[in-house]
Amino acid sequence: KIEFAEKELEQVIKIYDRNNEWIYKLAICKMKLGKFEEASEFFYTLIEREYQNDKLYLHVGKCLEKIGDIETSNHFFEIYKKLIQ
Repeated sequence: KIEFAEKELEQVIKIYDRNNEWIYKLAICKMKLGKFEEASEFFYTLIEREYQNDKLYLHVGKCLEKIGDIETSNHFFEIYKKLIQ
């Protein structure tokens, strides 16, 4: 089911590449499928676009942690903690 959602969202983003909500949803799909590097790239895109979603920093931190970039993941976890206080 999630694989189907991933493929559908990839098609939607080809058309609506400026829609941050669709990109966020695709990044979540990638993360749930264990495609952490791909997911983190989408999360970075959203950070660059200043997408307003506090959980974005939590998710990118989790992805980076999974691919072994602990130092950078901790940085994003700290940002997340500050945002939710």
